[in-house]
Amino acid sequence: SQLGKDTLTVMLQEPLRLAEIKGISQEKAKKIGESFYKIQAVQNIVMFLQKYNISANMAIKVNKILGDRAVERIKENPYILADNVDGITFKSADMIAKEQGFSANSICRLRCGIKYILKSEGYIGGHTYLPESLLKEYAAARLGVEAGEVDNALVDLGLAKELYKDTVDGQTVYYLDTLYTAEKYIAGRINALVEAKRS
Repeated sequence: SQLGKDTLTVMLQEPLRLAEIKGISQEKAKKIGESFYKIQAVQNIVMFLQKYNISANMAIKVNKILGDRAVERIKENPYILADNVDGITFKSADMIAKEQGFSANSICRLRCGIKYILKSEGYIGGHTYLPESLLKEYAAARLGVEAGEVDNALVDLGLAKELYKDTVDGQTVYYLDTLYTAEKYIAGRINALVEAKRS
């Protein structure tokens, strides 16, 4: 090879140098470099997630969703896996986070944990919301943190518009924003059907 044993490094870091090889244009060199970078990114995420018993197929899905910087993004906040990738649970993300040195009361853990509790109650228990007192109790117990830390995370999630706070029968309740939107839509459609039958 004209580039010697550094060919792979050149392909990854200086792909335009491939044009030094006879028959490879600058355009083709750039395309080769981009393709090699994408392959390398997929290999990196597969190898990284393999340590946590996450399959290669799931790792490829993670790469599609989080992009070529998936490993770096996961190291910055492992909980993006549970938030963005169907099939990766809060528990899996939490295991990765603990190994990466995240504390039990990190704000990204608390936010993701609260959303996980609300999702579980919605999809398993059929509840589209939880009363504030019950949510705080569940979150503090399941996440092993103080009630005040749960309060801070609830405020944070509200500001980020990931939770919706409402009052039902005189009690403060929290919805995941997606479930609140779905419930409002369904209620609106039912009201429209009732009104149509009356007229």
